[in-house]
Amino acid sequence: MKVDQFRISNSRIVYSKKNITVPDEASFVMLFTSRANLENPFWLTLISAEYPDVKVISCSTSGEIYDQEITDDSISGIAVRMEHTPVAIRNVKINDRGNSWEAGRTLASELSKEDLKYVFLVSVGWEVNGTELING
Repeated sequence: MKVDQFRISNSRIVYSKKNITVPDEASFVMLFTSRANLENPFWLTLISAEYPDVKVISCSTSGEIYDQEITDDSISGIAVRMEHTPVAIRNVKINDRGNSWEAGRTLASELSKEDLKYVFLVSVGWEVNGTELING
């Protein structure tokens, strides 16, 4: 596994770790930021230019960790290249908190049961009933 660690600052990507030599070989990019930044994804153009055709997973936070710093209302991220492990990313739109169980059930049905080793679930906390999502 290879990882780039970065933050977005002044409309550019700043790296603390840069280990992926061919950016379009990244398996996925994961961003952590405030809800306001997620609702205004100005950062998506930067990420798309740096890591073309790579899936982006984003998550809201009440504080972001970058290297050894904790900041507020910033954008921190990692790009991950899994060299020998296949990665599958699935998503489902939840239009109503009351549909959280159904959303979990839909996601579970889309995951391969034969070779599945790990599930990492990210959801929009203010739009989801997390307990029902997991139960589904």
